[in-house]
Amino acid sequence: SNDSLKSVNYYVNDILLAEGEMGELLSFNWTIPAPAAYNVFAQVLHNNDSLYYSDTVSITVEPLVTSLTITSPEANSTFSETDDITISLTAEVGDFIIDSIVYIVDDTSRLAGLSGENALSYAWQQPTVGDYALHASMWLNNGDTVYSDTINLTVEPFLPSLSITSPTDNAVFTEADDIGIVLSADSGRFGIDSIVYILNDTDSLALLEGEDKLEYL
Repeated sequence: SNDSLKSVNYYVNDILLAEGEMGELLSFNWTIPAPAAYNVFAQVLHNNDSLYYSDTVSITVEPLVTSLTITSPEANSTFSETDDITISLTAEVGDFIIDSIVYIVDDTSRLAGLSGENALSYAWQQPTVGDYALHASMWLNNGDTVYSDTINLTVEPFLPSLSITSPTDNAVFTEADDIGIVLSADSGRFGIDSIVYILNDTDSLALLEGEDKLEYL
């Protein structure tokens, strides 16, 4: 009966871990034990001052495996210089808390240092043309630093395009017709200053600016 107990002492590897008196004598919560092998037993003192010992149990506490993984983009992805690259991470930290995450390219250039709930995602805006090696470093509240693997990315120059959508190639008109010329353009994040419509490589039909420069009537 618990009423006959005066105290219970908990030992780990023959070293006193905790002393219990009154209340919850028969249970003890050992918080955040260090990774190692342990022999655990209890020493029980009854009200009549008789002393008893529990059996010894052997336990192993394994190190918590923390990790940081880049889930997006995929390794060896290719982007245009007009793209924003969203970098997404997943982290395994157990009971620890993420203090901060730093995003790094080529081991030396720091893209961003983030903390809080949004630290696992970063939008790399308008990267310059080049080849990059990307990784992230995570600091935990226990002082540990965890590194992701490194992935390689390529940012290529943006190649603008301009196409005639109307009229179609080899269309036939009469001299009484007005020929409407309609273009489609991909200029990425760049703006179009002007468009020149040219005949036979040398004759300029028009130079247009403003909102309607993709159409000439």
